[in-house]
Amino acid sequence: VLLPLSLLLVFMSFNSSGDKVDFGDNKQSQQWYVVNDGVMGGLSHGEMEQTKNSILFTGTISLENNGGFSKIEGPFAKNDLSGVKYIEIRYRSSGLPIDMTIETSRQFFRPNYKHPLKYNDGKWHTEKLKVADFETHQMGKPLGYKIDAKAMAADKRFSFINYGKGAGDFE
Repeated sequence: VLLPLSLLLVFMSFNSSGDKVDFGDNKQSQQWYVVNDGVMGGLSHGEMEQTKNSILFTGTISLENNGGFSKIEGPFAKNDLSGVKYIEIRYRSSGLPIDMTIETSRQFFRPNYKHPLKYNDGKWHTEKLKVADFETHQMGKPLGYKIDAKAMAADKRFSFINYGKGAGDFE
């Protein structure tokens, strides 16, 4: 069964001053990269491409060899979200589910914070994600609590992960 997925990002606004990560800005997008489950023995494949005004993330999710994810992630930066209530993102996706993640550790096995992107119909949407609703996960498993003040203030990176444990192509 092939389930198409596309994640096409245009911008994220993540602080109270309205600063944006603009994926149409080549300098911003060149700092992002793909991580596939091959780092843990899986066989999934993903790649990203800079388009005129966004990043296009494509590939194939495989469940072989305990695989099942592909993600794009940005660089670690001083992104203090203390006092920030929402992250606004404009995107489109279809097929397998996508989560936005906030990572505060460079070690993959440390907890991170996820928020599902609710629209999955292939149409453009601008969604405001409530920062307080990002849930803590470790190695893909929910830990049952939300992001805390320490994580909100820490250096972090943003990423988008396809981790629905479904196999198929995405685009």
